[in-house]
Amino acid sequence: INENNSIDHYSHVVCGTCAASLNKLDAAFRTFQQTQNNLRLKFRKTTHIIHYQLEKQIQKSMKENQQEQLVETKQQIQEEKNPIPKRHQ
Repeated sequence: INENNSIDHYSHVVCGTCAASLNKLDAAFRTFQQTQNNLRLKFRKTTHIIHYQLEKQIQKSMKENQQEQLVETKQQIQEEKNPIPKRHQ
């Protein structure tokens, strides 16, 4: 048994081979947990960025749509003010 191993939680309870396997499994699980936490953090950040970008795009599209509607309304008003003269035959 490696007595210098600071993360050895099992050698005082089970045989050396089993303790080594349990320590490896424990280390792998801690690595998995850390990786999972990192991925969750990155997912939250990515989700936040995507929502921010989508909100910006929605706002931009709404402004563009409002501008187009305003231009169309102005054109309609202008057309109503200036009817096209009828051609005489």
